[in-house]
Amino acid sequence: MDFLEQLMETYHIPAKFLDILCDFYESYIEEGQASGMPKMVLEDTFKRYISLVQDQFRSPYSFEIYHRRVKAPFDYYSFGNEFIRPIVDKKGSSILYGYNLDTIAQQLRDKENVVFFANHQSEIDPQIISLLLEESHPDIAEEMVFVAGERVIKDPLAIPLSYGRDLLCVYSKRHMENPPEEKAEKQQHNRKTMNMMNSLLAQGG
Repeated sequence: MDFLEQLMETYHIPAKFLDILCDFYESYIEEGQASGMPKMVLEDTFKRYISLVQDQFRSPYSFEIYHRRVKAPFDYYSFGNEFIRPIVDKKGSSILYGYNLDTIAQQLRDKENVVFFANHQSEIDPQIISLLLEESHPDIAEEMVFVAGERVIKDPLAIPLSYGRDLLCVYSKRHMENPPEEKAEKQQHNRKTMNMMNSLLAQGG
């Protein structure tokens, strides 16, 4: 807790985020140490994450309708994977029907399209997918385009991880009328996103 409070003061993170970050930090350190990672290494990695969160308070990033992963001058894709790695139990995880990935890889090379329907669990799903596929099919994971809702692209705690992924950004139906005066703008945004999706599907692969 003292470590996190020092970070909050150093990087000027608003106090309202303290409880969220405190729970996240404690879980991160506990799970990371359980996986064999030294606490000092985990704290250094978490410090880097906090510094990226601070960047969003200094200068909030506005996502385009189709956001391409940022790998330079800072590699957000690799950072996201390495940040999440200590809390993913790869040895205890399994990929069912993994032989389908070879078929998918060939379909993508042939400029066909592949759509995954996912039981979405958390904002770190993309990083978990990358870690589980890094030995067998790293290109599929890195080049996957995710449909991203409002929280993924506006929450300053999520943006450092979102920044490193390819995203089609949309507003969900349940947030369309909140606030009511932005409904038309959000609907227009979603129409543009659908047009972009159609364009990508037409290109194939």
